[in-house]
Amino acid sequence: MTSKGEADTDMLVPKKVRNIYPRIISSKIKLDSISKRFKKKTGYDLNIENPQTFNEKIQWLKLYYRNRLMTRCSDKFAVRLYVEKTIGKEYLIELVGKGVYNSAAELDFETLPNKFVLKVTDGWGANIICSDKSKLDYDETRGILTEWLNKGNSHYYRNFEWAYKNIKPRIICESFLEQEGGLVDYKLWCFRGKVQLIQVCSDRGIDEQKNDYFDTDWQRLDFKRKSPNSNKSIAPPGSLKLMIDISEKLSAEFPFVRIDLYEIDEKIRFGEMTFYPANGISPFEPPEWDEKFGEMLQLPKKSFVFPFELNKRKLGSRK
Repeated sequence: MTSKGEADTDMLVPKKVRNIYPRIISSKIKLDSISKRFKKKTGYDLNIENPQTFNEKIQWLKLYYRNRLMTRCSDKFAVRLYVEKTIGKEYLIELVGKGVYNSAAELDFETLPNKFVLKVTDGWGANIICSDKSKLDYDETRGILTEWLNKGNSHYYRNFEWAYKNIKPRIICESFLEQEGGLVDYKLWCFRGKVQLIQVCSDRGIDEQKNDYFDTDWQRLDFKRKSPNSNKSIAPPGSLKLMIDISEKLSAEFPFVRIDLYEIDEKIRFGEMTFYPANGISPFEPPEWDEKFGEMLQLPKKSFVFPFELNKRKLGSRK
């Protein structure tokens, strides 16, 4: 009844750094750790000074791009307000129970419906998918959630994914989505507010997850990335045009973001926004697709938010 994300997320921060959770981790530690992991997973050296591939540019964004809206949109609870204001609350998955919880101890399972989904707000893939509450071990579930809420499991400290650094770790409880044949997840890759790729995830929780890729005209793209292709005919969702429209509205402020959507009973439901898919270390097969999507990702200027500068502005300069 638990589900974890598809990307490898081994801890990158050295123990002496990880244990004290500093507000600032040196650029050298980040770059050295990222470069070593990148080479191991992708098979080629990271060129951070002149990135060309999609995976390289995701690493650059992790290190050098700071947009506070990314933090709000990575937060599984805070993003709901952004979605409501941008495209409308009708696209949100209904919350159940209290909706949001500060700790696993606050969860009262007796008040929840028989089916529900629990998500940690400051990560991805950390989900409890409950299809039958009578089979759920409440104490074990609380233990798992408590571990996921631990700051050491933050994707900033695991992978230096900056957007997750300042999210308050909480738990949200959503209604259970289901559809005949299994839930299909549509992931729309948006480059500067334009959808260029639609990833279709199927067989989730039924068999090994399959990923198929299409352009906006629903022409299949012949590559794979970690998970196998389904090798079956896939019809476009009936709401494809609307999916593209709302994804482009949600992504307008960012150089790149992936918008995850569902189509249930002819209605679109928003899943999440992802700025660093698969941590930017998942190889493309064949590898030229890494370069093709790299060409689409136009990097912005470097931007930083320094805590000591923010404090100086707040408290006033001292000579």
